[in-house]
Amino acid sequence: MQQPRPVRPVLTSPIPGSGIPPRGLFLSRWSVLLNKPGLESIGELSSEDFNRDCITLLARAAQRHWKLYVCGNEPAIARGSLPEERWTRFETRLVELLAAQGVVLTRHYACLDSSTGAGKRRRESVFEFPNTGVFYHAMQEDGLALGESWILSADTHELAAGWRAGVHTACIGGTARRQAGDLAVEPDLLASQPAALLKEVLLRDPMLR
Repeated sequence: MQQPRPVRPVLTSPIPGSGIPPRGLFLSRWSVLLNKPGLESIGELSSEDFNRDCITLLARAAQRHWKLYVCGNEPAIARGSLPEERWTRFETRLVELLAAQGVVLTRHYACLDSSTGAGKRRRESVFEFPNTGVFYHAMQEDGLALGESWILSADTHELAAGWRAGVHTACIGGTARRQAGDLAVEPDLLASQPAALLKEVLLRDPMLR
């Protein structure tokens, strides 16, 4: 696991005057944030690769004091089919482009290790989905209230990890029950497009109640 990258100072106390504990939006890197299926399919990252409607909504979420996280496994790095330098360049560019559009991440989680990986990357990690390390790390380090947080994804492993950690689950596409092998999850929300899903989550924001 690459050390989760914190990209801004983090407040661990409730929002002043709101009584609402810190809550987070966990965004699947490839099924929500970007219009590409994985690192293998992308060259030099540009603003055109982002889901533009989601970017607008995420900037609004940041103004409402949501903590923003991007997460996901990176199997191409774990199995050695892409060099780690490729990932380093991509991540730096990703954070820079998001910040330029008003979306400043609290942390960027990427699991570069896998139990089925190659070489030094062949190792177990609590951060590899469907494990729950991402959520508990955010809870411990950022004071996050998992019960007020959401994960948005089309990936069953990511959704199942969120459900196991007590995080609300929002699924892009699919059916009311998602299954992959022995994993099964019934998402709290479903929508065909990431922006529609994110909009629905923000409408349920406790700050608006």
